[in-house]
Amino acid sequence: MLFAGLLEQGWAMSFSELSKHEQLRLRLPAELEIVSSEQQGAYVLRQRGNLADQGQPLADLVPSFAAGLKALCSPGGASRSQLRERMLEAGSGAETGQFLFLVDTLARRSLLQLDLVQDQTRLLTVLPQVEQFSLSLPDMAPEAPLILSRFALLRREGGQALLELPAGPARIWLRDSGAAALWFAAASGGTARGLLMALPQHWGEAAGKLALSLLLQFGLLVPQTTAGIADGRMDEGGQALAQWDFHDLFFHFRSRRGYAAADPFGGFFPYIGKIEPLPAVRPAWEGESITLPQVDIEQLIRDESSFTAVQEARRSVRDYDEENPLRLEQISEFLYRVARIRRRDEMSVSDVQGNTAPMEISWRPYPNGGASYELELYLTVDRCQGLEAGMYHYDPEQHQLTRIQARPDALQQLLVDAWVASARSAHPQVLITIAARFQRVAWKYRGLAYAVILRNVGALYQTMYLVATAMGMAPCALGSGDIRNFQLATGLDPSVEGSVGEFMLGSLPPAPPQPA
Repeated sequence: MLFAGLLEQGWAMSFSELSKHEQLRLRLPAELEIVSSEQQGAYVLRQRGNLADQGQPLADLVPSFAAGLKALCSPGGASRSQLRERMLEAGSGAETGQFLFLVDTLARRSLLQLDLVQDQTRLLTVLPQVEQFSLSLPDMAPEAPLILSRFALLRREGGQALLELPAGPARIWLRDSGAAALWFAAASGGTARGLLMALPQHWGEAAGKLALSLLLQFGLLVPQTTAGIADGRMDEGGQALAQWDFHDLFFHFRSRRGYAAADPFGGFFPYIGKIEPLPAVRPAWEGESITLPQVDIEQLIRDESSFTAVQEARRSVRDYDEENPLRLEQISEFLYRVARIRRRDEMSVSDVQGNTAPMEISWRPYPNGGASYELELYLTVDRCQGLEAGMYHYDPEQHQLTRIQARPDALQQLLVDAWVASARSAHPQVLITIAARFQRVAWKYRGLAYAVILRNVGALYQTMYLVATAMGMAPCALGSGDIRNFQLATGLDPSVEGSVGEFMLGSLPPAPPQPA
């Protein structure tokens, strides 16, 4: 059972070089613990406080391992040479080798943190983020020109400052104010010697050089070059990386697995017992309600064209029949087929601690991650027969529209935004703004909630396209919209319920006459 489950992959290098650096201390993160399990006959790694976690067996219950594991799990950790000394005092040379191999394996699996210390003061903490994590500290010439990566992000996490990259193999906790001085100096660039001079005296030269080496290895520091590609961007990572904006790259790597091993990711239901989940159906707006005409869905199933015919005919149309705009009956049928609630239900969900709570779900015509159905439809009507101009919210359960007393200038600006987003080619007869009740999804998911919402918008877009095409309407999804203008129109907090998509509708223009 020794090292069970940890040796399925080969490792590229050894962590033995850490023995050269007494200032680098290995330790287990506070959220993990290693305990001895008599039942499993092994030392077990598990999440601290997670009663549902049975743990991952690490190694047989070798008595001498206890001394090394105690040091590894202590708040101050231990250098690799200190771990070796503890083991040699407690056991044989063979057991020492086995234990150090276990430590190296844990490190490569991103299950250990690395502290840079000076006189017992913690300066930096390296938090690995990828599987097969490796450490190979590069040498630097004193005059090597270095600069902070343009993708480096400094932010607060809890009560600590965290420096990270979207796709970095590790994050760096800044534990000492001198680290912030180094970050500030690196932002404008300088030589390795110059950056070391920015550090306070209590760091010492050896710790400073180790800090630069760590930042350089993990890509937070990059060689400074005068080569520019576009928009004054430095040639950092070549042409492909030059075309990424910071927020796009960060969102991409943080909403998928692979580069954020320390972050929770998935359906954890982390707020059970802390925050009540939003209901499956949004509370109704106050205002005049308009009951929409009934829709005979069974008749449509019998009479409509085949799916393949509809799919092949699907197009983005930005030209309308201005003499015959959309009718209320068409809007009713479109909304009924796209977004009505077919059924409501309740399910029991649980978090990693085993706490349970009820959660409302619903079933609608388009697919939605986790059956959250967080998306709301707001119609800005410019021209529609049987429906006055203005803004309306669609109630998917009652199949009705509620008039919203929105600011006229904000409504007009939403229509102008749609015209701009459609390359100034169309003034929609009806603009549908898709808004998200963000916490409806965030109550369940960690690490991918917003990504799930955007995928849901895509599924809704395609459903809208196919329904509009089947109905002989002119549909067009838009690639951008103005969050602020929607906020001004509705008065909604954009972090609670904000716009995430826009879709234009109109009546199809008359077909041009066919040549004789």
